[in-house]
Amino acid sequence: MKITAILFDLDGTLYPIDTTAFEKHYGKTMADAAEKAGYSRQLFLDGLTEATKAIKNNDGSRYNREVFIETYRRIFGCYDEKTDAFFNDYFSSPAFLPPDSAQNPLGKKIVQKLKQRGFTLVLATNPFSPRTGTLARLRAAGMEESDFELITVMENSRYCKPKLEYYREIAATIKKQPEECLMVGNDITEDMIAGKIGMKTFLVTDHLTNRDGEKVTGYDSGTMKDFESLSETL
Repeated sequence: MKITAILFDLDGTLYPIDTTAFEKHYGKTMADAAEKAGYSRQLFLDGLTEATKAIKNNDGSRYNREVFIETYRRIFGCYDEKTDAFFNDYFSSPAFLPPDSAQNPLGKKIVQKLKQRGFTLVLATNPFSPRTGTLARLRAAGMEESDFELITVMENSRYCKPKLEYYREIAATIKKQPEECLMVGNDITEDMIAGKIGMKTFLVTDHLTNRDGEKVTGYDSGTMKDFESLSETL
């Protein structure tokens, strides 16, 4: 079946960063912001970890944001407008992004060319983050929300990677068969699993994440430059 939709991961794929280093930076700077706002630093970190686990285990009955808020309320007693303002301020602040993060002109070029050719483009980033944080990272990579038909965030997603339901939900939302979709990402566990529901996959090796030490030879793979060449043949 002809490829008509392309799903792109963000961190480590379109956003050229070391994802492990970014996760450490994110945890530290959010804890700094929480401590400044009057939270217990360790309690906040423990609560954030628990909320993330709850989102990861979402059974699809609610959006990820609803699961996050429910978990947050259980741990901290409330979630109100001030809480929303705290998270929005943090994700909008320079502290959220790593100081060495850089734009990805090649990624932007690939996205723009594919969009001009009529492909349906999806930013298939793991939806643990609110829209504010996801768009901040996307803009840091040099791209805009308007470049994509769908961006998966905690507000519009009911599952997370590596659940197959996450990919099925995307296909249903953009009204495509899985066989019409190509998933492009740097994480073998979270991104390449899309192949199990019939999506084509391409493993980006520039910032490869391979937690289980799988053989990379089992996938179509290469650098973003290699994918640029491949994309021209789609």
